[in-house]
Amino acid sequence: MVNSLSSEFWGDCEDFGAVFKELREVHGFKQQRLAWRLHVTKATISRWEKNELPHHMKVNDIKQVAIVLGCTTEEYSRLLEAFLCHVLSEREFGKDTDDKGFEV
Repeated sequence: MVNSLSSEFWGDCEDFGAVFKELREVHGFKQQRLAWRLHVTKATISRWEKNELPHHMKVNDIKQVAIVLGCTTEEYSRLLEAFLCHVLSEREFGKDTDDKGFEV
């Protein structure tokens, strides 16, 4: 159960936004180009890089990001782990979201 996890666990997690931005840059994507390839807006990419993820974002969305970026298996694992840590930490610490699922 998520609530039983020690807060020490979250200290080991990489910041999703930082990992996402790093991989975007390593693979040579500007925000606008990646947004176009993922069928989202540039503002959405910017929000993701600031850890403002929609509540409805799923593992399959992260997989699609990794495919579009051309991530290696190791890079995908790193991105996925950062995403899961982000999601689980929000559930543990009870972040409030607006009607679109963004943090408030």
